[in-house]
Amino acid sequence: MLLKDKIIIVTGASEGIGKALTKNLISKGAKVAMISRRQDEDFVKDHSGSAYAFKCDVTDKNQVRSTMAQIAKEFGSIDGLINSAGIWLKTKPLEEVSLDEIETVLDANLKGLIYMTKEVLPYLKKNKESVLVNISSKSGTRPMDLQAVYCASKYGVKGFTDTLKLELKKSSVKIMGFYPSGINTKMFEKAGEGFPAETFMNADEIAEIITFAIERPGNISIEEIQVEKY
Repeated sequence: MLLKDKIIIVTGASEGIGKALTKNLISKGAKVAMISRRQDEDFVKDHSGSAYAFKCDVTDKNQVRSTMAQIAKEFGSIDGLINSAGIWLKTKPLEEVSLDEIETVLDANLKGLIYMTKEVLPYLKKNKESVLVNISSKSGTRPMDLQAVYCASKYGVKGFTDTLKLELKKSSVKIMGFYPSGINTKMFEKAGEGFPAETFMNADEIAEIITFAIERPGNISIEEIQVEKY
């Protein structure tokens, strides 16, 4: 899909992969609706006419519904959705995970993604060509020690994405699941996890891979990408 003048929604756009993706998409001529709880006003000002900030908590289904309707009204169409928002839960045995932590992780990593997809999908289907990218994790493709709840949220994203592929097979919407290993963002730091930075991949490089996949011609669909650091 050619990205010039396309309207792409990116969740978790204020930092990390979402921010890197926003920059990359703008460089290709897209207009990006940046979804996050914290707005980056300086970035939007510096990219006036290409970046548009919308304050929205993806775990709040009412906020999601009203914000997506607002975006559709303002732009007239929505050409793509990249679900990038998510959080990390510090590695620990299941019995040490609180009920509140379970709810928070599932809300942010799985339910929020489903809310976003449900609200945006009708707009995507109206186009001759649209894209939907769900960014998960390698923890959604294989079991990881001391990550039972986090893995459950990411396995859920894979199950949701793979099933939705069947549902959308005859539509104009191309859907891709993206499953990277650790990326050098603030997500781990926020959770108090002390992983060494050299074990992570670069967010800008990841953004380039996703953008490349989105830009493939209409007769080509990249349905899944797994990326590891070597």
